[in-house]
Amino acid sequence: MSEPDCIKLLGEHRRRESFDVACHRFVDFLSHGTVLDDCTITIRGSSRGIVFHGATLRNCRIVAQRRFANFSWHDVILQNCGFEGVFVGCDFGPRPDAYPQPPYGELTACDFTQAQVHNSRLFRSDMTQQRLPPWPCFTVLEPERNAADWLSIPFPESFRIEQATIVEAVPEKYRVEGVVAVCEDAKEIAKKHKITLEEIKRCIEGRAYIVQGP
Repeated sequence: MSEPDCIKLLGEHRRRESFDVACHRFVDFLSHGTVLDDCTITIRGSSRGIVFHGATLRNCRIVAQRRFANFSWHDVILQNCGFEGVFVGCDFGPRPDAYPQPPYGELTACDFTQAQVHNSRLFRSDMTQQRLPPWPCFTVLEPERNAADWLSIPFPESFRIEQATIVEAVPEKYRVEGVVAVCEDAKEIAKKHKITLEEIKRCIEGRAYIVQGP
């Protein structure tokens, strides 16, 4: 049986199935009202190859087989889902300030303990319900509220712009509303800014709003 050109699930309800996506000739759609329960979704390619717009994913396992970058989950309902793999520059949770029309997303009781998450933001979600990625990843909770202390951390000068962006310490017209947490990967910071993991760990230890995973 030949491989399909794409997967297109629009408004369907599937349970206990496995889907390989972002690996076909054309863009895959698991979207527009589709509900997946207890499914495994293996993302084999880039974010350009998959659309989840308006989907509901419940108790799903979402596996990125390669670095999955710059993807917005604002319009996807994610309930009790587990993430595996590397996620960079991703946004999770609803953001009605930028996307005022439904469908609205959701991030409820999701598990990132098997994932590496970097430069990624979580919006308007209950952080007490989420299981966060482990060290060397760390999560900055309520970044705007904790901006003063975060900005006092003596990271390398080359990291200062990123450091300010994480807590929205930028001009008003560039500020983003509703960010309740930002996940960073210390390995990525260490590599880019010539600092050791041990130095980063010393910088962030003892700060209750910075979580180093389970």
